[in-house]
Amino acid sequence: MPNWTDRPPVHTRQHAYSLFRTPAQGTISGIITSPTVLGCLTHFYRGRTIPCEGENCPACNDKRPPRYHAYVGLLGKKSREHALFELTGHAAAPLYDWIEAGKSLRGAALNAYRTRGGSNAPVTVQLSQMPGLEVVLPEPPDIQAALELIWGEARSLATNGDSHNAERA
Repeated sequence: MPNWTDRPPVHTRQHAYSLFRTPAQGTISGIITSPTVLGCLTHFYRGRTIPCEGENCPACNDKRPPRYHAYVGLLGKKSREHALFELTGHAAAPLYDWIEAGKSLRGAALNAYRTRGGSNAPVTVQLSQMPGLEVVLPEPPDIQAALELIWGEARSLATNGDSHNAERA
């Protein structure tokens, strides 16, 4: 006889989060669910963002320079989707300033947009306090586990030379 429940057991849940980036046009808005930022060096390699693997990194060996990417959990204002939000180190500066001021990012409202149209234009991030939301927000994502899942697929596709973009905006 089946054991019916209203949600999967914790140990069987997957880390399947979408990966949001600032759009070329318009603004991305939402509430940050992470208390802080998690980031690492990455490469844009064979059409994908992959983590820098250090000494035996294929992208480093191909002379692709690494760059820092920062990640937080974000509950999208329009979509209501709980996703990972990716920022460059420079664009994430307001988040680090917020943390250095002794504030938790969890519950902060985020608006991010590109100063000029285009997918490579600089990103501006604005934060504002949203008191009381900490209680009603979903648990923050396990960013490292979610990225390992995303990047595992991206590494596999990059290694096989597939040009399909595995990352979702």
